[in-house]
Amino acid sequence: MMTVPLIVLASTCVASGFLQPYFIGFMSQILPRANELSIASIEALPLTVSLIALIAGGLPAYIIYVRRSVSPETFTKGRFSRYLYKILANGYYFDSFYNYVFVKGVSYISNWSRKLQTGILNVNMIAFIAAFLSLLSFFFAALEGGV
Repeated sequence: MMTVPLIVLASTCVASGFLQPYFIGFMSQILPRANELSIASIEALPLTVSLIALIAGGLPAYIIYVRRSVSPETFTKGRFSRYLYKILANGYYFDSFYNYVFVKGVSYISNWSRKLQTGILNVNMIAFIAAFLSLLSFFFAALEGGV
């Protein structure tokens, strides 16, 4: 069901690209440099790299899943291909990295911060104001060339 919003977004992006020349002077009265910024050039290297990546990933996927002439298990027989399959199946381990760094990291910092808090608002505010004033004094000393 999530393909419907993606199709709508993709079609409007493509349509806006084709209709862009008709609206190029639309904001020229308000933003005089809008015409300069809207013109882009095509760079050969990023285009070539993305086309190679498209062919390298799309051709095997087409052979395996559309034509069904090769079974997916043939790619997991070799040592390197098994390792590559494991990395790709786990999504380059982005979820594990995110969970370890951000979720557990924020949890650790919040637990550590909870131990520091005294629970008395006046004491916490006095410490906060003192820390803010000391940082402010270091900032102004650095502006004057003192630090």
